[in-house]
Amino acid sequence: MTVVQDLAKTLVEAARGQSGRQLEQVVEQFFASLKETNKLSLAKPIIKAVAKEEVKEKNKGLRLIAAQDLSEGLVKKIAKIFTIAPEEVSLKKDAKLLGGIVIEYNDLVYDLSIKNQIHLLKTHLIS
Repeated sequence: MTVVQDLAKTLVEAARGQSGRQLEQVVEQFFASLKETNKLSLAKPIIKAVAKEEVKEKNKGLRLIAAQDLSEGLVKKIAKIFTIAPEEVSLKKDAKLLGGIVIEYNDLVYDLSIKNQIHLLKTHLIS
């Protein structure tokens, strides 16, 4: 990890859970510390790195849930669609799905399971 990344991570961790005046104080102290240590020239790259850290934290990643084991090829194809490295995909097996797949990406859920299809059909027939 580079100095910029370390400093960005430090700022993100110090600011976590803070708001309002407390957050302002954390940021002011951080940049005052940069000034004191003659690292103020790193401010712009640190801000960019903080933005990347925030995106990482918001991005919960890609989670695939299936009734059976998924082939490596299928996992790679789905990861590519969501522009995620295959090794960053979380896999879970749930026999209750009966078949199909549930794709969770950040706050979105694509339920393509047989269990969900049966539920939708049942709901449609009852109404």
